[in-house]
Amino acid sequence: MPVVHLYATCWNDAFQLPWFFRHYDALVTRYVIFDDGSTDGSLDLLKGHPRVELRRFQRVHVDSFVLSELALFNHCWKESRGSGNEPPADWVVVCSLDEHLVHDDLSTYLERCRTSGVTVVPALGFQMFMPDFPGPDERLSETRTRGIPDHYDCKLCVFSPTAIDEINYEPGGHVAAPTGRVLAPASDELVLRHYQFLGIEFTARRFAHLRQGLGTVDRANGWGWHYDQSKEDLARQFAEYASRAIDVSVEPQKYAVPPEWWNRLSRR
Repeated sequence: MPVVHLYATCWNDAFQLPWFFRHYDALVTRYVIFDDGSTDGSLDLLKGHPRVELRRFQRVHVDSFVLSELALFNHCWKESRGSGNEPPADWVVVCSLDEHLVHDDLSTYLERCRTSGVTVVPALGFQMFMPDFPGPDERLSETRTRGIPDHYDCKLCVFSPTAIDEINYEPGGHVAAPTGRVLAPASDELVLRHYQFLGIEFTARRFAHLRQGLGTVDRANGWGWHYDQSKEDLARQFAEYASRAIDVSVEPQKYAVPPEWWNRLSRR
């Protein structure tokens, strides 16, 4: 079984954490979670997990959450290269708490990638459609499988910390330009399911909350613009998604729309 370290940020995500851990616990050896001042019970959940290292998220760019997170995600994973008596991880995952990486057998797939010399594993992106708020005990990858292909959610979240020198994310992590020994699989099997839209009512409240965390630089650059959507905007978007959603558990590669920047990745 490969050694996998996962890095993510958290801000009042107590509702999200049970789904997140239920999805990743069978894979992840060590979680490093950077919290941005949660007040909703997230800290208790994080402290209660035996494999979580809880740290404080630092706004190194005081006027920008996006640039602060970008600075973090471009470098925090480098500690997984190992030091002293700590061996390196085989893989790091850099993601958001609402992003679930899906494969029929993810652990075996990553081990197969490692032994074949693969060092970066792009994930085909889908925006998941949920007309209602999921139950707390659901395993979303099994119970919520309808989504819309989204090239914007095609990300490079999984890579070898020892083979990659720099990951060079752009804001939001939607584009990466890794350097070092970069080799992707010949074909894409990994899927990223983005569980962001959890029913209209909840999503409207959540977006209003997340809007408060944006800084003046984020606003000026249009980062997080989707948090400004009204309930009416979301209702129209949900109606569109309902008409376009497919079951992404069946042949997702057939429907995925990889972004152009993936063409710069060397393939095995």
